[in-house]
Amino acid sequence: MSNMGVFGKTIRIRNDIKGNLEVHCKSKDNDLGSITLPPKGEWGFTFQPNIWRTTLFFCDLWSDTSLTTTTLVVYDDKVKGYLCE
Repeated sequence: MSNMGVFGKTIRIRNDIKGNLEVHCKSKDNDLGSITLPPKGEWGFTFQPNIWRTTLFFCDLWSDTSLTTTTLVVYDDKVKGYLCE
């Protein structure tokens, strides 16, 4: 994750596995839809945290070779620092 401007935030996801990585990110108010990342592919999104400091984004991740889904919190305004690197 990197900062954009004074208040904007950017989340970036990179596929470091051999197969395709399916990604579906959303918050309570914003569903960003699903995207397929090929090996070494990258994708990201930028957003403005709300003034109440309750912004929370999470992403469901699964590969085309796995039957399991992993859910990661990628941004929680209540947590200081990075959640993922």
